[in-house]
Amino acid sequence: MFSFLKGFSQSMEIMFIIWPFLSIALTFPIVLAEYIRFNKMHIGRVIGDYLFVLYSVGVFFAFTLYPFPDNFSHYCSHHHITPNLNLFKFISDLQTGGMHGLFQLLFNIVFFIPMGIFLRNFFALKFRSSLVIIILSTCFIEITQLTAVFHLFPCMYRTFDVDDLLNNTLGGCLGFLLAKILPKYNTKKSYLTEPNRRPGIIQRLVILVADFILIEILSIFTMILIDLIFRKSNYLISGTIEMIFFILIEFAMPLCYKGYTPFGKLTSVTLDNKERTSIRRFIFLFIRVLIVGFTLINPLSDPIWGYLLMLILLVTYPIKKQPIYSLI
Repeated sequence: MFSFLKGFSQSMEIMFIIWPFLSIALTFPIVLAEYIRFNKMHIGRVIGDYLFVLYSVGVFFAFTLYPFPDNFSHYCSHHHITPNLNLFKFISDLQTGGMHGLFQLLFNIVFFIPMGIFLRNFFALKFRSSLVIIILSTCFIEITQLTAVFHLFPCMYRTFDVDDLLNNTLGGCLGFLLAKILPKYNTKKSYLTEPNRRPGIIQRLVILVADFILIEILSIFTMILIDLIFRKSNYLISGTIEMIFFILIEFAMPLCYKGYTPFGKLTSVTLDNKERTSIRRFIFLFIRVLIVGFTLINPLSDPIWGYLLMLILLVTYPIKKQPIYSLI
């Protein structure tokens, strides 16, 4: 029944090791953002955050896209997976496959039950919105399997099955119904509606650190994928990827999204300390990226100027109760 997993053994071992720890790393910034926003921390919410991240990493990566074959050349030459485009084929599989067919059917249904529970009780979404997210999620997974992760890999290594679209959606809907008898926990009504334009220096620093943790996680994850796909990684590629994510998160997103970085949005803290025109916001964010980048990154190669600029920012902050570049 599980003989096909022999070609995935090494990848599966790696996956089972990194999956819970990667989920912890991704949960930490979320918990931090919630603590900044509400000035309190509920242990139930922390556990819920971790379980949601653990499930999301599992459903969208660990058990669907990953693990990869240990040797793609050998795998592709010995396996020729064909997609199943026959709806309700699982009925004949049940008749001919016995327990294997039943296990496959139940697994695809149970796999999406937690999604329905999270969408209803954790995010307080209505059925229509939840259904759309469930359908889009299972479509994304199946399309990546059909296209070998959008043709990044030389052959299909996971099976596309049109029945999975139906069974996964059924599981998500069952989870949504089951959530009615389970405890509800969401902070949707507590979210701040007005942006905080003048947060304290500690709050600014915590958000900046959380954004940089996100940048590092995305950079590391991207480098792992590049290394797995192209078997090529070096310091130049790593630095370039990290710089791209830094510019996207600290410049592009605030420029297009009212001054919000990812964790600024979670905490309702905007970089815009006052109303600015599009041109002034561009200049403001451009100078901020230069200063923040030089202050936090440059000390690795030129510590004197980096630490000097950091000292200037800390000394001048109490005067205007905001970073010096915010005066632009």
